Amino acid sequence: MKHLRILSKIHNNQKPSMRGRKYITPNDLSAEEMKHLLMTALELKTSETKPLYIKSLAGKSITFLLDSPCLRLQSCIYSTSNLLNMTLNTIITSEWETMLYPQDIGRLLSNSSDIIFCKAHRQKKLESFAEGSIVPVVNVSSCRFVLLHHLSNLLTLQQHFGNLEGLIIAWIGHPCPLLNTYLTIVPTLNMQIRFLCRCGGPVSPSDLNYVLSKGDEFTQKVKECNNIKEAIEGAHVIATTDHSETNLKLTLADLTKYAHKDWVFFHTLPRTFHEVEDEVFNSDRNLLWVSNMNNKWICAAIISRFLDCEESNVNLNSCGG
Repeated sequence: MKHLRILSKIHNNQKPSMRGRKYITPNDLSAEEMKHLLMTALELKTSETKPLYIKSLAGKSITFLLDSPCLRLQSCIYSTSNLLNMTLNTIITSEWETMLYPQDIGRLLSNSSDIIFCKAHRQKKLESFAEGSIVPVVNVSSCRFVLLHHLSNLLTLQQHFGNLEGLIIAWIGHPCPLLNTYLTIVPTLNMQIRFLCRCGGPVSPSDLNYVLSKGDEFTQKVKECNNIKEAIEGAHVIATTDHSETNLKLTLADLTKYAHKDWVFFHTLPRTFHEVEDEVFNSDRNLLWVSNMNNKWICAAIISRFLDCEESNVNLNSCGG
């Protein structure tokens, strides 16, 4: 398949070891390592009509620690555990984020886990938690980054367009952890990111200063815009989240007139009636649902690479969901 061939050189000739890795900030993985994860996810998905069997992972354990219930994420991790025949321990509490030494909880939970996925409110507390863990820890979502969601979107775009390089992403709405993640990762993959942020008035994302410190080669791929036309003109990907800025509402007429002819749309959910017309959200160009289904393949790829499941243990002729 086209999207498999494009990444095959990276996958076959450069197989970075990610055994025991922790993925807490976007900088914890290089561009090559992210591409390798995408390639692994694509391989695991190619024969989706047949059951997936990764012998070395069966019976191993996932701990999913959440600060609050989340239907979408809990469903994703549950599906992944079933896919890989792994046991799942879901813990919903934010108590550890108030502790002086969250690294102690990281060590405690790692004694009964092979890998930990974590949804936390405080990024710094999550970083301390990961320092204490002796097994891989993955930041699913925090007040600063949403790494799993972003990788699922990248996998969806790789499948849809056949390549990531050269794509332009336009963000319309208020600053949020997903935008921070886009700003940090997108330029490293030779993509461009434009953003138009309002929250009662013009506002810049919290990670913009970090982006600006990376130098011209990086910042040339990032642009802060003043209006919708400037942001979406020629853009391949239009992304938004729930907000109440009615003057930023995305319309089918504007996207048809200004965006790239093959534009697609992402929404973070939940949605309101302020940010996008139903004609856009309900169209085939909305790849939200595809990205959501890709979550489990990204999780499976992360687990297989971080726990060092060698390709010899993956029976790709019997992959599936």
